[in-house]
Amino acid sequence: MKINTFLKLLLFLFIFFFLSKIVINNNQAKMLAETYLPYKIKTIIKIIIKDPNYTKRFYNDYNVKFLPETQFANINFEKRKLAFLSQAESTYFQNFNKQNIGFLSFFIESLDEQKILITDTKANFYIIKNYQNKKIDSKDYKKINNNLKTSKVLDTFIFEGNLFVSYIKSKNGCKTFNISYASFNNNYLNFKKFFENDQCGKWIQGGRIQYFKHEEKKGIIFSLSDNIADVPNNDPQDENSFYGKTVFVSFDKTLNLIYSKGHRNMQGLFSDGNLILSTEHGPRGGDEINKIEFNKNYGWPISSYGKKYKKNISYSQNHKKLGFQEPIYAFIPSIGISEIIKIPNNFIDGWENNFLITSLNEGSIYRVKFSDNYKRLLFSEEIFVGQRIRDIKYQDKKIFLALESKGELGILSTRN
Repeated sequence: MKINTFLKLLLFLFIFFFLSKIVINNNQAKMLAETYLPYKIKTIIKIIIKDPNYTKRFYNDYNVKFLPETQFANINFEKRKLAFLSQAESTYFQNFNKQNIGFLSFFIESLDEQKILITDTKANFYIIKNYQNKKIDSKDYKKINNNLKTSKVLDTFIFEGNLFVSYIKSKNGCKTFNISYASFNNNYLNFKKFFENDQCGKWIQGGRIQYFKHEEKKGIIFSLSDNIADVPNNDPQDENSFYGKTVFVSFDKTLNLIYSKGHRNMQGLFSDGNLILSTEHGPRGGDEINKIEFNKNYGWPISSYGKKYKKNISYSQNHKKLGFQEPIYAFIPSIGISEIIKIPNNFIDGWENNFLITSLNEGSIYRVKFSDNYKRLLFSEEIFVGQRIRDIKYQDKKIFLALESKGELGILSTRN
């Protein structure tokens, strides 16, 4: 490292440390550091302002692999800056805990001809025509005009030429959960309402969408919740509320029902035939992987392997004895779990019948394999990426990641 660069780094650390002690509290300093700074600088700052025990992690990295290495294969990892994203368009956690720390959140869909669709949280849609350049700018993408009015997009899903979007709509101080769809084309997206939950929510989350067939009816299954940290309500157990549920709606809209209940915040959803898997945020600790079954109850806010954040709230540490479904697996501590997908068996040798689960707080992908009956997890390998991962998609032997910390498209591919 050059002397000038080293001196600048020392000066920056001194100023940051001073501000963290005098102007802002340690939690805000931690959030700023984890959001915007390179990992080498983050590490130094965490040692200074977070926890001296953080250094012990350097002595406990036995056999840990970092990209491009994994335990059994080397994988290329590239990042592409999405220049069209901005915090003004896609702040995800705005006004959360009064910190106003923004992330460049977006969602990915696979298109034909090796193109992908990027959707930010303000319903701006971009077709990426060329993701080979280091920085994707105006010549590499096309923005699609549309008529969707939303406060925040929660997920996108393409099925048989139709683009479905789940989102929050705010009107007269009432926030509601909605799904609209449009016949997909490159020029204009004319969205029509598919589902609307008219119950006002405060902190609407979830919204993951998948294709599903129930009682011979084709449709979509999706998740939705309204949850704020340590202030849970009884909506997840209330049959008269859609919050805290997975919901099935047939394409012809003749069937509309609660499929499962007792969920806190489902950030990932996978469906294949009769199999439905979800990934769900617990409170402090206890992120879950669940096998979703019809008419089953998953326990929230009565049972959880997580703990309270601040207030005097406790949860049962056992689901089964109270008549609830046990998770396949619970991550303790939490990883900030997000999406789940299955990887085709031809992606790479040794990854057959594997799923990938992404995380926000841990900035990692977890390669997992389930038992034949999906009753338990056989193994979990953490693959460190280094940014919050909001979404993940597979296309043409490539894995695309929505890296929201810096608004980048991550691309994993096999090495020749």
